[in-house]
Amino acid sequence: MKLPPECDALCEWRVCLQPGENKGTYNQGVGYTSYYTTPQPCCMTRLLGGCPDGPIGGRPAPDTAKMVKDLRGQVGEYTCTKKVHRAADRIVDIVRLLGKGYE
Repeated sequence: MKLPPECDALCEWRVCLQPGENKGTYNQGVGYTSYYTTPQPCCMTRLLGGCPDGPIGGRPAPDTAKMVKDLRGQVGEYTCTKKVHRAADRIVDIVRLLGKGYE
């Protein structure tokens, strides 16, 4: 999934992320007054009401359990040396441990 430019690297695992497309300039009651040549990816939550407040950079904490599960799955897909796999697994373990502070 391609994250919108306004999202940070943790938004992929935040419950507030609602992926959508920004098709152009929109005025309530009028509709679209202009269209982009290609729709731009956006977070509909942010577009319609702004990012919700939370402890990390003003945004809600990510779902660390889902993050660790996704990262473990991604690490297993790569073809690399055992040393690199161990290093990647260690990084995922660190993410898991750091995430416990937000649960």
